[in-house]
Amino acid sequence: MSTTSEIANPLKQCRPRLSAAAHTIFTIEVGPEKKPYLLHQDLLTHCSGYFRAALTGPFKEAEERKLHLEDVTVETFNAFVDWLYLGKLPGQKKLLYVEDALSDSDEEGEEHENFLNSLAITRMHVFADRYDIPEIRRITIDMLSVYCERKARFPGVQTFKTAFQSLPDTSLFRKLLVDNYCNSGGPDIKPEDQQILPQEFLFAVLARYNEIVRKSKFVNSLALANSNICDYHEHTNDEEKKICGEKREAQKGLYRGRGKGST
Repeated sequence: MSTTSEIANPLKQCRPRLSAAAHTIFTIEVGPEKKPYLLHQDLLTHCSGYFRAALTGPFKEAEERKLHLEDVTVETFNAFVDWLYLGKLPGQKKLLYVEDALSDSDEEGEEHENFLNSLAITRMHVFADRYDIPEIRRITIDMLSVYCERKARFPGVQTFKTAFQSLPDTSLFRKLLVDNYCNSGGPDIKPEDQQILPQEFLFAVLARYNEIVRKSKFVNSLALANSNICDYHEHTNDEEKKICGEKREAQKGLYRGRGKGST
């Protein structure tokens, strides 16, 4: 999807206050088991173009005030509900602003309860892309960038598969994965993983390396560092990019001051 909603620009509009919002409750049923969530409609329609259309348009779901998301996991939706009501994903601020948030045990695998591994972050970004939630797309891009930097090694095969099978060609999250891979000098790919990795990823890596070599003065100067994470956000102009950068630096200072207990 990757289209910026007119209503959900986090730099321009404030999240509705529950005390001032109309208390219309909408039921979202998640997964094959149809686990029910009772959520405020105003919050859902503010953050997501998809939910705005489904919950207010001329559809049966809007009339019945019930929607089934069959292809979403409960773990991912739980994280979305946390963000919807608390303004942050589980582990988001710990990962972004606490230097030692990651340990060697935070490997790719099952979804970590605090979203401190690359696969959980990627699944959350896929959810945000599918249901048009620009702010979570931006947050998960920031989280992936910090994850790769802090771990000093690259995400595993399942992260690539999930991103390249579930996100469109124009995805900035996919671009960040490719750029980080190439800018790190290209970590070795195990022979058994070469058959698993999506061909689109491998082609994108080749294209990016070709671009780097053409733009570099020397073939050995492969790292064209992308110093501004806002290049991967969906800002519509330079002013938005400036505001986002200032906000990010202010948050870093705030949470560094709070010490390692931040979550």
